[in-house]
Order: sequence, then C-alpha cells, then structure tokens
Amino acid sequence: MQQLNLPDEMKVTINFDGKDIPVSAKLFKPLVYQEGNFICVVLGPDPIEGVYGCRPTAEEALKDWDRHLKDRINNLNKDDEVTQFVMDKLSGPLDEIK
Repeated sequence: MQQLNLPDEMKVTINFDGKDIPVSAKLFKPLVYQEGNFICVVLGPDPIEGVYGCRPTAEEALKDWDRHLKDRINNLNKDDEVTQFVMDKLSGPLDEIK
C-alpha cells in the first residue's frame, strides 16, 4: 500500500503512546498533518482512497479517522488495497479496534 507523504512543515508530530490515542492509531500510525485550521489524518495514498479523518484538533481528528477505519473494516471490500493492508497487519481479533 502506498502511503501519502507530505512536506515536513505540514506534518504534525503526535505521541502515539498517549492515553487518549485510539488503539488503531497506535497500531497503524497514520500520517497526521495540518491543512488550514484543521488537523487531518490519513492512512493510504490520499484522502479519497485512504482512510481519512479531519477535525479542528488532533484528538478529534484521530477519533474521526478511527471511526472511518472501523467503517472500512465493517464494510470489507476485498478489492480495497487500504483495507487489505489493515487486515493483513492485524494479528489479533478485530474486537481490539472495533
């Protein structure tokens, strides 16, 4: 799976070990970046094909991203490269991130 990469000045540093970080974000460490007044999170090649969340704060954006990831897993499409990457990386039961 191709991961979006952006210039360093757009990237937001996140402590993925923080207590309020969703388990899924700790596991996948998606790209977190600033776009205007919003913090955006993406796992995948871009916001359209990837799993994407965007909100005014990093905490809200990560929770939004986590909701979208769960939706993708629950609506599994075998032709979806990003979801397949997620499923391949999961070694335990899906309940851990659902």
